[in-house]
Amino acid sequence: MFSKGPRFQPQAPSDVPGPNSYNLNQESQLTNYKRGAFLEKAERFRDQLEGEEGEASLPPAPQPTGDRYATLQRRVDDLERIHNEGKKAHRAEVERLKQELARSQKQATLLETRVQDLKKSATTDQAQLRELRVKLKTTETSVDLKKALKEETRGKDRTISELEQSVALEKKRREAAETELSLMRSSMESDRDSFQSQLWTLQLTESTLLTQLEQYQDLLARVATEYAHLDSTSLPKTLHDRLRHENGLLQLRNWRLGRRLANSQDQITELAELIRQKQDENAFLSRQVSDLEDECLFHRQLEPSLTLPEPLLDPLRDSITSIVEEQFHTALSNNRLYQASTSLLADAYRLLSEEAVLGYKLADAELKRGESLSKTLRDEAKQAREALQMEQEAAAQQLVKNAEIENKARAIVERAETMSLGDRRTIQQLTETVRKGRMTEEGLRSEIQSLTSAVAESEQFQAAYYSLSDEVKSLIARKELAEGEAEKLSKFNAEILSHNNPAQKIFYLDRVRRELAETKHKLALADIDLQSAKSENAELVSELETYTAIPMEGKPRTVVTRVTRPPLSMLNRSSRQPEMENFLYTK
Repeated sequence: MFSKGPRFQPQAPSDVPGPNSYNLNQESQLTNYKRGAFLEKAERFRDQLEGEEGEASLPPAPQPTGDRYATLQRRVDDLERIHNEGKKAHRAEVERLKQELARSQKQATLLETRVQDLKKSATTDQAQLRELRVKLKTTETSVDLKKALKEETRGKDRTISELEQSVALEKKRREAAETELSLMRSSMESDRDSFQSQLWTLQLTESTLLTQLEQYQDLLARVATEYAHLDSTSLPKTLHDRLRHENGLLQLRNWRLGRRLANSQDQITELAELIRQKQDENAFLSRQVSDLEDECLFHRQLEPSLTLPEPLLDPLRDSITSIVEEQFHTALSNNRLYQASTSLLADAYRLLSEEAVLGYKLADAELKRGESLSKTLRDEAKQAREALQMEQEAAAQQLVKNAEIENKARAIVERAETMSLGDRRTIQQLTETVRKGRMTEEGLRSEIQSLTSAVAESEQFQAAYYSLSDEVKSLIARKELAEGEAEKLSKFNAEILSHNNPAQKIFYLDRVRRELAETKHKLALADIDLQSAKSENAELVSELETYTAIPMEGKPRTVVTRVTRPPLSMLNRSSRQPEMENFLYTK
């Protein structure tokens, strides 16, 4: 499918000469000293005169071999002398350069440590910047979420206001229904009270009517028996009229006799009182007589021994005779009074019998009048029964109406209670949503305040980062300057060392060192690019983790998708990864 290519990238041809490229022929070995590094055009005779330098630089004239050898020997001696002088000067210069190199190496180590510290601080600053970027992104997302929540809260406020209006309307309706229900209840209670009072009165009237009916039935039975008795012993009308006339006369006579009887009874009571008074007087007098008889007996017993004079006995005899006469007269009056009382009692008994006969006749008349009254009472009882039945029917209808009204009232109350329960639930839900919205708003406010404080701190860190980046740039420039100086020193060292290197291999080593330095520099640049790419990759991964923190199957069903905060372990891992890479790179 694809053509086979080379496994490794082909290397570019190197400019470094291969081995044995500096091997010279034996014929040209006499002039090897002229092929040293930078010796042909270097000023090597500084202490000589300009004339000698000019003469030395002139091309040699053709001479014979002996002179040529002598001149060459002289030149070799001069060169040895010059070489020894140069060695001395070179040693002094080398010592000075070694000191400078040591000082520059110390300074380079210090700079490297400073660079490492700055790298560490830069990595920490980068980590803080990453965290701040993440925080900034989270703040932006929270601000967006806050805007969305504001919109949502506005919508919720609108819905809450609408629901509050509907709740107010429902409350008004409920109050109207409650007022109607209270009116209905009051009317029902008044109707119930009136009905109960009417029922109570009807029950009382019924009980009274029943008792009256029983009494009338008893009276009717008695009247019926009496009427049957009277019917069996009834008389004709003429006789009845005559008897009625006689009854009237007898009633008049009875009234007169009653008055007489009353007068006679009053007289009898007065006579009885007089008799009692006389009896008391007689008892008193009898006691006095007995006392006098006792005195007389006592005096008679004393008479033989004591004889009273005659004038003292005469008044005693007179008093005794008067007392005896008075007793006789009182007994006579008592007998007369007894006869009068007996006659009066006979008259009274006769009058009482006549009164009983008249009472019987009056009872007969009362019986007839009772029959007519019982008939009228029967009619009234019948009418009362009919009225009672009508009242019972009306009471049953009123009970049915009351039951219907109570059922309607219960239905209205249940409907109102269900509506009130639904309103309470909606109000509780709305209050709960409002409370949650306020809590989320307060949380977002606190988070925004913390993020604003973090942004203010990040501005300080940003200024510090910018100052550190400027210092790092200055250190990098100083490092490049030190590397240039080191390269110059290495070149000068190569020039010095090339005098003792007959094979002229110092150029190869210098080129190898230069290429190694270039490869190190390229490797460092590649590491920096790799670090930046990894940091960008880590940022993208953290951003993807923040976006994919909510599972798709369990996301909340809202208008705005809430992005939750990523776990701290992921943030720590994403922030530690570039630090570990920098640490490995520094190692």
